[in-house]
Amino acid sequence: MERVVPPAILKSMARWDRQSAILQCLYVILGITAIAAPLVVTSITDLLGESWTRLVSCVGAASVALIGGFRLSQKSNQIRRAYLDLRNLVLKYETDASISQVELVAEFTKLTYMVGVVDGPGSKPGKPTGDKPDENRP
Repeated sequence: MERVVPPAILKSMARWDRQSAILQCLYVILGITAIAAPLVVTSITDLLGESWTRLVSCVGAASVALIGGFRLSQKSNQIRRAYLDLRNLVLKYETDASISQVELVAEFTKLTYMVGVVDGPGSKPGKPTGDKPDENRP
């Protein structure tokens, strides 16, 4: 007998996989930009001219600020971990009859809080705004 996984869980699993991949790509692109911009500025300043030098410097600085300010690497890792945990949980649920749908949903809820929100500059990492989990919530 095939066990049905709630559609909301499957949608979240797909979304977390996609979000993690996007954040990882963004992190790599911004990282390359943050490394390349100062190299370009220091090596070919004479060829760039003043306005292009300023623009490339600004783009490099903005890349570093975005990486650090929004903690892209940590957030990407949190989402990837939640995705992998949820995928493993779904596989276990589908093959192990001792795991109930209530337990599946409870674990999914915990993983949802693990994903949280993207932390911005000045916010405390991992602290979702708005609704917060408490001890009595499944």
